[in-house]
Amino acid sequence: MINASFEGTLYLSSLNLRLPIQRSYYQWQQQQDHRGRPSSKVRFGSLLIEVLANQAQLAELSQAASDPYVVLDGHAAYQRTDGQGTFINVWFREASLHRFTEYFDATGTNGTEPSWVVQFALAPQEMGRDSGGAGEFVMPAPGTHGLPVAVATAASALMQKLPVTDVELLFSNNTLIEIRNQIASGTIKREYPDLISAEEQAVIAFYTTGEGYRNFNLALRGEQPMTPFFTAQEKVLNAALDKLPKFQEWVVRGTGQSEVDRFKNAEVGDVLEYENFVSSSLEEVIADDFMYRKQGEYVLRIKSKTGVNITEMSMAKAEDEVLFKSKKSFKVTAKSYRPRFTEDDPLVKEIYLEEV
Repeated sequence: MINASFEGTLYLSSLNLRLPIQRSYYQWQQQQDHRGRPSSKVRFGSLLIEVLANQAQLAELSQAASDPYVVLDGHAAYQRTDGQGTFINVWFREASLHRFTEYFDATGTNGTEPSWVVQFALAPQEMGRDSGGAGEFVMPAPGTHGLPVAVATAASALMQKLPVTDVELLFSNNTLIEIRNQIASGTIKREYPDLISAEEQAVIAFYTTGEGYRNFNLALRGEQPMTPFFTAQEKVLNAALDKLPKFQEWVVRGTGQSEVDRFKNAEVGDVLEYENFVSSSLEEVIADDFMYRKQGEYVLRIKSKTGVNITEMSMAKAEDEVLFKSKKSFKVTAKSYRPRFTEDDPLVKEIYLEEV
């Protein structure tokens, strides 16, 4: 945890911006070995920063702050007092920009021309601090552990980025880290240790949280942009479900308003495709309640072949969830009605499906 008091410059390579730093504060967490040396990459951190910007630079920063899907790469370079290169570099990858404020300083700041003073927080997926030097800064490869990377220009061509694994990418997320730690400590019971890893169990549990499924499924359906994180989540979650016992009985799924158009014209024999993961329940009352709350019209009864009962791994065990992998197809085998004995909607429309 460091308060920086050196002269510094913020480089945002994603926006091709170079901004003088007025004030900054950064922190992160990183595992160390018994000798106090970094033994894993930085898992999460933050950078609070105040910079000077002209009108054009302010416009670019404002646009980045207003778009929740924009992520930034870059580094903050803090110069040596003797002017001979940098003292340290604080680098970051895939950082979202938060808590954005700005004000106009008409009198100038620290002797500079009148400019905008911009304050914001950067929350990166990966972050670290490396020793500086007289040479060009080169971003460390994903998965490295904070080794010095300020090297001469001639040597920079030899630096190659190593691919980051899907699991490493996912476990840059704070919630996933916390779930995995709870599994490791026994706070959350370890399930299927002979079939899946603790990380895979954590990914399944994460999916059952609002953070873990809402935007993820929207992206899989093409309703918002896919990200490298979502791509990795789909791969790891599907792989984990492949390894677990299959539930081959009837399950029920309540549908919301967003699925009315999908089913209102569905006929027996039609095949319906889902790009996203499909949740269902063992309990009819769960499906009915979901349909009612989400202003839907249909309850699905699905003959499961490859669904997985994830109840014991779920963060919402009361839902008795059976989960189907993404990109599944279901065939309509029957349509019916069931009385519900309510005045506003006395009949529940039911559609019977089976996995194709």
